[in-house]
Formats: sequence, C-alpha cells, structure tokens
Amino acid sequence: AVLSLSSCKTQLAPEYDKAIVAGLTDATQKTMYFFATMEEGTTAETYTDRALSYNQLIGAYDALSLQAKARPVPDNVATKKINELFNPKAVILCPVTTLVRLHLPKSPKPSKKCGR
Repeated sequence: AVLSLSSCKTQLAPEYDKAIVAGLTDATQKTMYFFATMEEGTTAETYTDRALSYNQLIGAYDALSLQAKARPVPDNVATKKINELFNPKAVILCPVTTLVRLHLPKSPKPSKKCGR
C-alpha cells in the first residue's frame, strides 16, 4: 500500500510477495480438500489416518507465517502512526469493541467483558 502526500510516496506495508500468495493459495486448496474428505464425519479411532495431513497443513501455514514475518516492514512516521491506531493487542483482547471504536464516530462504551 502506498500513501501519497503532496507528491511524496510513503510505503505502509511490505512489498507484495508472489511466493507467499502462491503458498497461501496452495495451502488453502489443500485445506479445503482435507475438509471435504471429512465430510461424512470422523472418529477418534480414525485420527491416525488424518494425522499426516494435519501435520502437513500446520507446517505449511507455519512456514508461510514465518515468511510473512520475515519481510522487511517500512520504518516511517506514517507506518508508526497507523500501527499505534491499530494496536494489535487491543484487537486481540477485545476485537468487537476495538473495531467499533475505530469505525464509528460515536462509539459505544467498551463492554466490561473486555476489561476496559
């Protein structure tokens, strides 16, 4: 993503990585196929039949996560401000309240359930 400010460009996210997108597409297709093979249901006794598939899918997603995290993130004022706005800890702790607060001009008070 690029933010244009008076003919200056500020990069806000890492560059597009075709390998990560291809890997995600492949892993998603394999996951959907795996789900389709379990359409009739599963039992604890048949877990060992699926264990290799589980491990392969988990490994694929973990590897993609490492690849994505290894990409260089732009270091500039705009990126820092945006990251402050979208504090990931706040979203994880209370996603609905945080997202509502970010997107509504007059946000409701946070629920007590989220501890805020």
